[in-house]
Amino acid sequence: MKMRYRILLPILIIGYAATITYYLIEYREKPEKKPKEILPTIVYVSEAKKRPVTFTIKSQGTVVPRTETDLIPQVSGKITSISPSLYAGGFFEEGDVLVEIDSSDYEVALVRAEAVLAKAELNLSQEAALSEQASKDWGNLGNGEATELVLRKPQLIDAEANVKSAQADLEKARRDLQRTLIRAPYAGMVKEKNTDLGQFVSPGALLAKIFAINYVEVRLPIPSHDLAFVDLPYAYHGNDGGKASLYVQLEAAFGGTRHTWDGLIVRTEGVVDPRSRVIYAVAQVQDPYRQESGSSRPPLQIGMFVEAEIRGKTVADAVTLPRHALRQNNRILVVGAGDTLAGREVEVIRLDAENVVIGAGLEEGEQVCLTALEFVVDGMKVTPEMVKSDNGEDPVLEENVVSTEAPDRDEEI
Repeated sequence: MKMRYRILLPILIIGYAATITYYLIEYREKPEKKPKEILPTIVYVSEAKKRPVTFTIKSQGTVVPRTETDLIPQVSGKITSISPSLYAGGFFEEGDVLVEIDSSDYEVALVRAEAVLAKAELNLSQEAALSEQASKDWGNLGNGEATELVLRKPQLIDAEANVKSAQADLEKARRDLQRTLIRAPYAGMVKEKNTDLGQFVSPGALLAKIFAINYVEVRLPIPSHDLAFVDLPYAYHGNDGGKASLYVQLEAAFGGTRHTWDGLIVRTEGVVDPRSRVIYAVAQVQDPYRQESGSSRPPLQIGMFVEAEIRGKTVADAVTLPRHALRQNNRILVVGAGDTLAGREVEVIRLDAENVVIGAGLEEGEQVCLTALEFVVDGMKVTPEMVKSDNGEDPVLEENVVSTEAPDRDEEI
């Protein structure tokens, strides 16, 4: 009997559990079916704003002096004096005596030249008197026409030539004496010193290298694709282009700090570089070694490498967008009524690595899609989200590629 219970009990338990499980499965409450909701794609948009856009052309170059001169003596001798300013980096003014050469021999030569001239002038006076007396004597005693030799005219001409020769020698002696004082031809700075006190120098010896500091120049290469966005002062035969007022800002790092200098594009070189296919514009910066009151900015030194931003042409009504907003074939995506996407072809004025400037095809206030979408269909539903920077301005306008500011000043060199 006990054996029968042991066999039947597990069978009853399993059958009971199976019955309950079947009941729970068969009569359970089925979940309510809801239609699947497809959410629109979230896209970032920027509002089209038409405003004047001034193009900025970027370039770079090295600062070079306006005039650089090798200081070379025209006479020989021992150096007896050197200006305290004659050292690398020393400043001097126009007319300052930089080097003085021993002048004793040239002073003696000047005295001798004066004596020779005095003797020649005396000889000329004597010959003039003799010629006049010979003419009178022939008039009183002679018959017929007197020859030039009788009238002493060749001797008079020779005496006049000797006076002129003596005058030229005297002028040369004076110049040689003046050349013992080597003066600065302009206000400038010493770049390199190659001589010192007591050294004997000859004509042609290099004493120093100097350069002018009234202004410096920077050669800035302009690629051909940027020429349409800037009014460069081209020069033509018979017309040098006049005075230019094309503003340029130069920037360089010095001592871990970046500094800027204002300059003007004054001319362009008349050739195109055959290797790089660029044209060079020349910028000038006035008084680069002047220290401004209350400013810690260093001088714009010769040899310094600078980056330049040239202020170019201005477009009256243009829209500036990030470059990735532009699709193939100059098309953009616009979020229209009902938050739907639509493709539109626009007129591209300028395209660079960061921005695109659009001239036509967009209206004020339209929303332009900035999100890269793999699949786009006209009329596609989206959820637009406006892109703003931290200060609430359109981030596109913070780029340096274009500017909406007017020049700080309008000056001419």
